Amino acid sequence: MHDYDPQSDLDRRTKPKSQVFDELIAEMVADQAPRVFAVVLELGEQTDAQIVAWGMALDDGA
Repeated sequence: MHDYDPQSDLDRRTKPKSQVFDELIAEMVADQAPRVFAVVLELGEQTDAQIVAWGMALDDGA
């Protein structure tokens, strides 16, 4: 969650309600978006590599 921002609060009071809602939803999505990662198998000593799996990290685990 983001810290309180007085400028953001002022913006929310002066913008149309639908635009404020859209911005709040976009902020919520960005805050809760999972992070994607790859598991890479290194072949040799920095000779070659292969992606062997993809994962998605969530706030409560992968």
